[in-house]
Amino acid sequence: MRDPFTIRGSGTPIHSPAHVSFIEAAADLSEVLSRSHQTVARQMRFSRLLNQWRKDTRFHSSLDSLVMDQSYQQILAMGHEALPLILREIERQPDHLFWALSQISGEDPVPESARGDIEKMRDYWLKWGRESEIEW
Repeated sequence: MRDPFTIRGSGTPIHSPAHVSFIEAAADLSEVLSRSHQTVARQMRFSRLLNQWRKDTRFHSSLDSLVMDQSYQQILAMGHEALPLILREIERQPDHLFWALSQISGEDPVPESARGDIEKMRDYWLKWGRESEIEW
């Protein structure tokens, strides 16, 4: 009769260092996949909210109406997890997401002289993101 505590055909006990390493590696992989899934889900949610915000506010010119939009508010509610997503987006396409960056981070690296110049504002925020070691 086969010992139930050995790997079939090997005679290696299940609690051997090789088997324990395999179990630890499998647990690590499971954790990585779970984090990866969460990252993809967060990115998809952000993209959906961003697209909805742009659609709903495309004819708005008031900053108040842009930032009080429900989708924008939900982006704000994502908190620090949204920072790399917003930085990636403004790098790709500068937009009125600077207020969200400021509200979430508690920072505002844009000097008064650059206010209103979306390209310069983007550059200051991207510099801030790199200096803050945020990966996007």
